[in-house]
Amino acid sequence: MEKTLNDIIVSTIHSHIPENVSPVHILTELLNLSKESVYRRLRGQIPFTFIEIIEISRHFGFSVEEIINQKYCNLEKGFEKDNQSEWQDSDITNCQLFSGNIELYKNLQKAQKSNSFIVSTRIPVFFTMSFNRITTFYLYKMTHQLKDVPFDFYFSDFEVIEETASLRQQFIYHYNRIKNLTILIDKNCFQNVINEINYFYERNLLSAEDRALLKEELFLVLDLVEQVARKGYNDYNTKVDLFVSSLGVEANYAYYQFDNNTLSYCWTYGFNNLTVNNDGNTTRIYRKWFDSLKKYSTYITRCNHKQSSEFVKFQRDTIESMS
Repeated sequence: MEKTLNDIIVSTIHSHIPENVSPVHILTELLNLSKESVYRRLRGQIPFTFIEIIEISRHFGFSVEEIINQKYCNLEKGFEKDNQSEWQDSDITNCQLFSGNIELYKNLQKAQKSNSFIVSTRIPVFFTMSFNRITTFYLYKMTHQLKDVPFDFYFSDFEVIEETASLRQQFIYHYNRIKNLTILIDKNCFQNVINEINYFYERNLLSAEDRALLKEELFLVLDLVEQVARKGYNDYNTKVDLFVSSLGVEANYAYYQFDNNTLSYCWTYGFNNLTVNNDGNTTRIYRKWFDSLKKYSTYITRCNHKQSSEFVKFQRDTIESMS
């Protein structure tokens, strides 16, 4: 059986301590967890979060990149194979989707100094996460992509389990309260989401009524984008700088700085992370690439009312044109 990422973490921990020493006490103190929570992680019942992996790597002196490379040494082949086997249960996928990010956002909140940078091909989750139907559609789309579901698996048949719903509320709470956020989006970010909605509608997996309700929520999301762009803050005092790329954005990236940590993500399915790095060349490349994209982007926050109005009008016309 092929090792999971959690198996590799546990094996690496054991390789850095004497054979007669149990890692339980060390991890209890290091991660501020109960013994039972540590045991569950060591047994593979629940995975280590990304933030926990970073703390473990810093304590034992190994590289997060080395761990990731052991699991995803060939990213394309690894992703295709591993996600078919490890992400079969869509409920587990959705729970992990939220739980890993919750830990990150908690650390961003607690840090004395933090900055977050997002590059997105679609409407960023920062704006959509409070809207039930759009979030449910994202999770439904991921289930179609990551799980072997029947061809006639309808949107109306998809249910979000209670645990996922609870984690989503925590996700919303903590994401809304990070300190500084810079977002760079594709100028066709709304169109990209509309294309996905239309795809499932044309396959008769999404009803006309659900499609109309999603359209209504897209208008509400755009209202929120316009509000944040005008004020430069959300309702929870997160400072937001919003850029619109003049070039097509080809993938989703995130780069985080908090105290002495740097973290970078790359993902495709909604906001399901493929790679995580703490320092290292990849992190610096992501940040450099992000800064280079800003040179070809339009800043639409606060005083730039003309550019902001043009962006909002373009997106509103795009939503309105949903046939």
